[in-house]
Amino acid sequence: MQAAAEYAVQGVASPASLEVALKALHFLGKDSPEKAQQWTAMETDACRKAYAQASAPPFKHRAATLLVSRLAKTAEADGTAGHWARSEETLREAVGVGAALSLQNTLLIRARHARAKVLAPADKKAQNLADALKSQPDNVTARMDLLRLLVVELDAPAEAARHLGGAFDEVWRTYVPMAAQPVKELNETACWELGQWYYKALLKLAETPEARLSVLRRAKTYYERFSELHAAQDAQTAGVKVALTAIREELDAAKDSPVGTIVPGQWIPLMPEAHRLVGWNVPQELKPGEKVLYDGYTLELASTEGLVVDFPLDARDVVLRAVVRLMQSGTLQLRVRTGQKGAFFGEFFGGNSFQLTWWNSDTQEREVLAEKQTLRTYKSSFELMLVATGTTLALYADGEKVLQVQDKRRVSGSVGLKVVDGRAQFEDVMILIPDKGWKLK
Repeated sequence: MQAAAEYAVQGVASPASLEVALKALHFLGKDSPEKAQQWTAMETDACRKAYAQASAPPFKHRAATLLVSRLAKTAEADGTAGHWARSEETLREAVGVGAALSLQNTLLIRARHARAKVLAPADKKAQNLADALKSQPDNVTARMDLLRLLVVELDAPAEAARHLGGAFDEVWRTYVPMAAQPVKELNETACWELGQWYYKALLKLAETPEARLSVLRRAKTYYERFSELHAAQDAQTAGVKVALTAIREELDAAKDSPVGTIVPGQWIPLMPEAHRLVGWNVPQELKPGEKVLYDGYTLELASTEGLVVDFPLDARDVVLRAVVRLMQSGTLQLRVRTGQKGAFFGEFFGGNSFQLTWWNSDTQEREVLAEKQTLRTYKSSFELMLVATGTTLALYADGEKVLQVQDKRRVSGSVGLKVVDGRAQFEDVMILIPDKGWKLK
């Protein structure tokens, strides 16, 4: 299989050959997950070659979209590991490709690239210190500088755990490995101690505004997890509540918002942070079978009935787009103009079925406005876009118009994502408020 995949990667001059190569690498990823980085690198190489060789505009656009997606995921993995210099180089390539073809997610990639550029100098300094420690492993000052950079400035405790050799503060030897673990695997004592360490000690070591916010978010995560696990109403609980109040106030004061000012005519990313779903209204209590997971710029929703996450926004004319993937039977939906009277939905199900619908809040009835089955079957991720401008509603799949109707109910309201009786993923979620010069394609 690997030999077949390597052969396929060499000849990706057509859409069919590129799909064959990516499918082979997908199966290799399932068979040998321990080589995930190798398969991802080969996928990226295949998309890069296809983009360079493509001459037909539709194929070049498709290859560019796939290439940017894989470059972004590679950059995210590097950033999570604290390798921001490498992440910055990868995102620079992604920005170039996206800008050349005016891809709609270029604004989101630019935002990630800007953050990587801020963190890249600290990463390079950390690399120099790590190299110096290879020849001088007993240099305690250099080791502590490296650990501070990795834990505080780069938020990479897992990478820091690899450099814990040598004699230095026992506190760091205790807490760095703990911070490298997923928070859900930590008990209440560990969460409280890590919250205290980040908030009481590490916050003083933050040298940049980005690092300070990163440390505050870590402390908030550990304190919130402690509050979930610790049932007693004691001094610890009271102290955590006071700390959480102060942390939330500082994060709010820093305008820790994913959108900022919405400029008509510009695409605005609604999920710009890798590990935090900021600004969205998520149900506080989930029913059995429901799941909301967000990591690596990807939101996963699962429900046996219907589960929706909502972004508060009062908009009448709006375009909502996302790269979506229906992971099992059910329906995924984009929602716009959600208000007291109801909401409009763009729906996808069954591999090739699309609908435009209206939900009436008063009667609790769903009205199908238009529906269509396409010849193409969408088995993997694709771009779904719902347009609501004036009396026009339209639904697009990978840039191709699937449905369009006229509806006089020009209500305004928020946007949202929903899954019904299934499991779905959403990434690169963006909105656009059309300006006077914007036209429906």
